[in-house]
Amino acid sequence: MIGKLFKKGKGDDDSGGSSGDVTLFETTHVLAERAGGVLRITPKTEMISDRESKPLQEEVLRAADESGLATVVLDMKHVGLLASPGIGALVTLRKTLDGRGGGLAIYNLSEDIEGVLKITKLDKMLNVCATEADAVKAAS
Repeated sequence: MIGKLFKKGKGDDDSGGSSGDVTLFETTHVLAERAGGVLRITPKTEMISDRESKPLQEEVLRAADESGLATVVLDMKHVGLLASPGIGALVTLRKTLDGRGGGLAIYNLSEDIEGVLKITKLDKMLNVCATEADAVKAAS
C-alpha cells in the first residue's frame, strides 16, 4: 500500500543529524526519511517474507526515486523474521542501488537474522552493520 508524500522535520540540510531528518513518506510497510545525504528506510513489519518483500522493494526504490538519493540504510529494528524472499529482495535492492551509483547497508538486525546472514556470507554483500553511522559509511 502506497502512502501519500508528506514532509515533516526541522529542516532539509545535509548535517546527517536527527535535526535535519525529513520524512518523505510512510506506508503500511515502511517509513522513508531523508537523513542528511542518505535515505533511511525503516521497515514497519515484524517479518519480511513473500508477502512483504515485493512492497518493501518497491517502496525503497520509490523513496530513492522521489528523494534523488541512491544511498540507502535500512533500520531493521522491527524485523524479527527475514525469510528467503526477503533476503532475495535485499540482494536485488543492493544490486539496483549499486547500479544507480549508490549503495545499501542494513543495521539493527536481530541476533538470529544476523547469524543467518553471516552463515550464508551475505552479511558482507548486504553491508550488515551494528550502528546507523557504520551503515552510512558502508553504503556510501
